[in-house]
Amino acid sequence: MWAKVKADQVIEVFSGAKAITDSNGIQHPSSIFSNWTKEELANIGIYPVTMATQPDTRFYKSGNASYSYSNGVVTETINSTAHEIADVTVTDEDGKVINDIKGNPIIQNGLITQYKMDIDNRAYNLLQPSDWMAVRQYEAGVSIADDWKTYRAGVRTKAAEMKTAVSAVTSVGGLKDLHIVYDE
Repeated sequence: MWAKVKADQVIEVFSGAKAITDSNGIQHPSSIFSNWTKEELANIGIYPVTMATQPDTRFYKSGNASYSYSNGVVTETINSTAHEIADVTVTDEDGKVINDIKGNPIIQNGLITQYKMDIDNRAYNLLQPSDWMAVRQYEAGVSIADDWKTYRAGVRTKAAEMKTAVSAVTSVGGLKDLHIVYDE
């Protein structure tokens, strides 16, 4: 990405080479981006943009990008806001609670609820391949091997531990830190 700067203000940002008119009114072909040095481009007010790191969309909503110029460098900044960590009752623009067809308030799941549901789903997917053994034991009395019992109990125990840890989180940063621990 490139930015056109005039009077220390970014006036245009563009993603690739294009024909441009400099601040003196001189038109230049798009080939200047591949043929000129960074210094030559800077002499006519064109600078490469230092791109911002995109926010982690698991935890943050991306906002608009803004660009600033200082000491010969154009920097991109992406505004972001944290997702809600707790469940939220949905309201309209006047702050009135929105209800479903049964008259119950609509609740938007926060990150804690979403993560706990994800933990349950992962545990279910880990246990499902061996569920037939539990059904066979229940219906036919055929015992499950001890190593499978241990595995299944371990999955349920770890899921419960993870859900307890998620429930104790009080900020998006805390959830992000916890996420890293459990991903490793």
